[in-house]
Amino acid sequence: MKILFYFLIISITFVWLTSIAFATESEHKILINEVMPNPLGDDTKLEWIELKNISTEVVNLKSWKLNDLALPDFDVNSNEIVLLTRDMNAISSTNRKIDFTFNLVNSGATLTLIETETSVEQKFNYAQSIEGRSFELLSGACSDIEIHSTSHTMGLENTSCEAFTAPTNTPYPTIIYYTTHNYQDLIISAVSPFPSEGNEWVELTNKTSAEINLTGWFMRDESNKVYKLTELILNSGEKKKVFPSTISLNNDGDRIDLYDPQNKLIDSFTYDKVTKDQIVSLNDEIFIEDNPPISDEYKKVLIDEPQVKSIYSFSEEKSIYEILKKPIYYQVEDYVELTN
Repeated sequence: MKILFYFLIISITFVWLTSIAFATESEHKILINEVMPNPLGDDTKLEWIELKNISTEVVNLKSWKLNDLALPDFDVNSNEIVLLTRDMNAISSTNRKIDFTFNLVNSGATLTLIETETSVEQKFNYAQSIEGRSFELLSGACSDIEIHSTSHTMGLENTSCEAFTAPTNTPYPTIIYYTTHNYQDLIISAVSPFPSEGNEWVELTNKTSAEINLTGWFMRDESNKVYKLTELILNSGEKKKVFPSTISLNNDGDRIDLYDPQNKLIDSFTYDKVTKDQIVSLNDEIFIEDNPPISDEYKKVLIDEPQVKSIYSFSEEKSIYEILKKPIYYQVEDYVELTN
């Protein structure tokens, strides 16, 4: 009887130790590796969560839950990084992406990743976020979660415990790239397609209240030639000329598109045939009413200046409405009269 009792004790102990060993091994399969709760741009599209398989086997996510939400049937290879995204088409990455329903709170939160078969879980805690900077699980023995010092390490090796230094928080962090909701905060404000001396140029204007780093932005012309911007920073309210050497501004008219690093169209500038040394520019102050009044005598549009109430066109040859729909490269005073 005693032998049977000891045998049961040994068997239970063996099963218990095996369970512990299995649970310990399970802890090292899938980890929340990095999160971006407050991206530069639209949170509903650009938030992401990075998962990493640190095991030596292929792991299917269908046996895992994130904050009680079941992950999809998706195989993650050994040592592979995958991204959970709210809109995979809005994020440019070479890593595989999975559209998933989640919402990362900017003020801080706890994410819980649990393997349902073993109940082994990982908690990823992050604090108050800063726009454009991720929280990453540091690589190494410390297992700390820290905010990235400048931006993020999406798809890359995370910052090591030894290399990490606490970032200096500033109330207005530099924007690495910028995506607007109405696509009017950074514009192409002028072009010079036909200079008699020097090179063609495109003028960019930053209408935001923040500094914008345009590294990674690019321009494209109607023939799909591309010019990539490098080491260009625009301060708030600043205008700068860019000399796009890999595209050609057509003297007979062209369209120049400006894209951010997420491949999102930010602004377009279309112009007609130009003469030598002609600069085609936008008049930033003028905008058209939604339903401008039509009259044989004039068409009225508003101007966003308190001292000027309206503009009237008395030209029989050109409609002021048509003029203001395009960049103004006419002598405006030939067609309009300013009235107080």
